[in-house]
Amino acid sequence: MKNYRRYWSCGLMLILAIVTMPKFERTAQSQSYEDSLKPEIVPIIAHTTQVISIAESPDGALVASGDWEGTLKLWNAKTGRLLRTFAGGDTLTIRPLVFSGDGTRLFSGGWQGKIRMWDTVTGKLLRTFEGKPIGIVESLALTSDTTRVLAGFSEGTIWMWDVNTGAPIRAFRGHSGSVVAIALSSDGAHVLSAGQDSTIKQWDA
Repeated sequence: MKNYRRYWSCGLMLILAIVTMPKFERTAQSQSYEDSLKPEIVPIIAHTTQVISIAESPDGALVASGDWEGTLKLWNAKTGRLLRTFAGGDTLTIRPLVFSGDGTRLFSGGWQGKIRMWDTVTGKLLRTFEGKPIGIVESLALTSDTTRVLAGFSEGTIWMWDVNTGAPIRAFRGHSGSVVAIALSSDGAHVLSAGQDSTIKQWDA
């Protein structure tokens, strides 16, 4: 009789433990410490090789990703659904990615030393920006009105192009190593750059 009661008690405890187990929910919001112990499920099977770069549109609706072999993809950020794979772009590693303010344009750069502008609605390649820089595109930045695009290169230069015409506007030279990051002032009057030469520089745009 004592053994029966012990088995019944153990069974009841097991049932209560199963019923009160935490449920795992898909979420992309900030979590408390307790919630962070639960795995976050984001069902995106992205690429067949290493994903090197990623960017989110300003409104949070789109995610772009680029991989080691030059494949560029666009995803629905809320559902994880693949919207399109862009064709006609890089065949080598894609590095920096940046969206326009309204999310309708995506700019990509990579090992081929070119900057490409894509239409996120149609997937069409709208323009390729080329100048005289030699090397890998390490960083990208856009003016707030998307009229100019800037790229930092592995040989230490920064180039600026007119987005509407594709014409190069000017080059900024001063770094002795790769330009790994670029930022623009809110009024677009100044460019900030960070390099592998351990320097940060400010330029008149």
